[in-house]
Amino acid sequence: MFDLVLLVVIGVSQLALTILGFVASAEPVRKLGKSIFVAVGLSGLIGCGATVWSGIRSTNVQHWQQAFDKIEQRLGISSRPPSIAVDCHEATLPTAMPSNGLSFIDFRHVDGAADSIGLDGSMSSPGQSLTWPQDLLGFPVMRCDLSNKESHNLLSVLINLHVKYYEPIVKDSQISPGSVVYERILPIGIAKIDAGKSFSFYGYTSGKYLVYATFSEAAFTSLDTNKQEPLRLVLTNWQAFSFSPKL
Repeated sequence: MFDLVLLVVIGVSQLALTILGFVASAEPVRKLGKSIFVAVGLSGLIGCGATVWSGIRSTNVQHWQQAFDKIEQRLGISSRPPSIAVDCHEATLPTAMPSNGLSFIDFRHVDGAADSIGLDGSMSSPGQSLTWPQDLLGFPVMRCDLSNKESHNLLSVLINLHVKYYEPIVKDSQISPGSVVYERILPIGIAKIDAGKSFSFYGYTSGKYLVYATFSEAAFTSLDTNKQEPLRLVLTNWQAFSFSPKL
């Protein structure tokens, strides 16, 4: 209930600021005629009012937030960057090629060798059998679903993972982290995530080190500015994940 009241207060404040903004900018508009100013002002207020009314009809706080987000989009005063919901959970690697493609990361690090960059994929046909390095596969296998919660597509998405590699200490068949042997930023590039859709990838290790990875920062390419803009990551499940080498 408190959240709902707070959102109502925020919405009323935004509308008040909108009206003040119109008044403050009225002078240059009067030079083009009062009719233009009135038309623009009424159009903006009617649009905002209709959006707020759609929120009033619902007691769901999420619907209220969506209503105010639409107001900000109409006025071009969005106070927050676009967001992606990140849901990472334990999974099993697919045994057949999915129809929507396959992306994965092997967090394996080999001393003295160049590290792989970004996501790997498979060129197999949908339904074709897949094989994985079971004799080297560590635990666990993770799947991360990146969901675009915005009303517009996100292009050229770039997400950085902060990855640390630890010397594994094995005692009584249990693995614990020793000293850090390597550390890196692993960039993940995604061409596009459509509005309301998700992009998924799998993660595992076939290497000898204990791996610890966290999401550090993200960005996307804005159509409005044609440059990278911040992207907010909303972690809905695991905040970080680790991979143990196969004993």
